Amino acid sequence: DRRDRRTAARGVRVGRRAYARAGRFAPLVATVDDVIVGACEVSIQRDFEAIEALREARGEDDAEEYAYLSCMTVDEAHRRRALASLLMRAGERVAREWGFNVALLHVYEENRGAVRAYEKAGYETIRAPFRTPYDVLRGRTKLLMAKRI
Repeated sequence: DRRDRRTAARGVRVGRRAYARAGRFAPLVATVDDVIVGACEVSIQRDFEAIEALREARGEDDAEEYAYLSCMTVDEAHRRRALASLLMRAGERVAREWGFNVALLHVYEENRGAVRAYEKAGYETIRAPFRTPYDVLRGRTKLLMAKRI
């Protein structure tokens, strides 16, 4: 879209790494002048709790798998330049190519900046709180967010 073209004009590119051609995992990177400054992963998952939350929130009765965005990161020196949005949109395009119409992600509730960025991009919390044993030990809570893509 237009925002992606403007960002590309500033020398930012998002591309898939070559080994992602299998269609179940795609690492995406954002580069500036051939230096990686951001990344995220898109994969196909089958977590029962996430599928159940998706069914409850969106009525996705036939969902057995879902597209999952994870490991979103942007170098601190390159934040606030729409790179996270660019990576999200690239991940959503990959998910659509794989035949999905919904993308899910987890974010720590305490990471208010990321929660706001995901909400601005159209993600909604469909289940909260979610805590793994590791999260309990660290005193953190995850939100499960979804977006129709």
